[in-house]
Amino acid sequence: MVSEKLVSVIVPTFARPALLHRALVSILEQTYPHYEAVVVNDGGVDIRGVVEQFGFARLVEHEENQGLPAARNTGIRNAYGEYITYLDDDDKFYSNHLEQLVSGLAGGYRFAYTDAHVQYRGGNPKLYMSQDFDREGLRRVNQFPVCCVMHEHNLIDEAGWFDESLPSHEDWDLWIRMSEIADFLHIREITCLVDKTQIGMMDDGTNMRRGYFMVFNKYAENPVVLPPIT
Repeated sequence: MVSEKLVSVIVPTFARPALLHRALVSILEQTYPHYEAVVVNDGGVDIRGVVEQFGFARLVEHEENQGLPAARNTGIRNAYGEYITYLDDDDKFYSNHLEQLVSGLAGGYRFAYTDAHVQYRGGNPKLYMSQDFDREGLRRVNQFPVCCVMHEHNLIDEAGWFDESLPSHEDWDLWIRMSEIADFLHIREITCLVDKTQIGMMDDGTNMRRGYFMVFNKYAENPVVLPPIT
């Protein structure tokens, strides 16, 4: 094994215990053995019975729903690992996911990302995004989903945390800030699945649209006027 560094998997969840169970099973099946999962119940239903089935998982509870950025921040604050990675409750890792990313970071990078499958309703999994790192291009559009990412734990302190004021695209915003500090390694291996057959924690179309333009304008040389919210 390349490394014995502990990886903390941040797992936000809200009222989807069956999907959470699937996500945790995908962590259990990893070929890389040094990991923990920090499950953040963002004000949803009781999931203690699900989490207790997995000895590597710890549960942190929000009394009220605070949103995905806050849930991820809570997870990181409770993480012990030297490396941080992310798994939303409706997505899943393939068994080689952690091993591929840890191997990439062992080569001297502080941030790495893999490729992913995406699955929509009625369709089969297919390649999703798969773009090489482009620091300037990243300011215009996100280049990878959150489940593909692993980074050093201390990079979050240097770049800042997930912006809890954003209605969406908080991951893209954080990646831009991290890219100002570190180069990113693109590992051209498909190691996870983004499941678009479910309703996500932040799938409101208005919030997605508004969040995109808020992040774009934050870093653009020529900001655009936000379109009307209808």
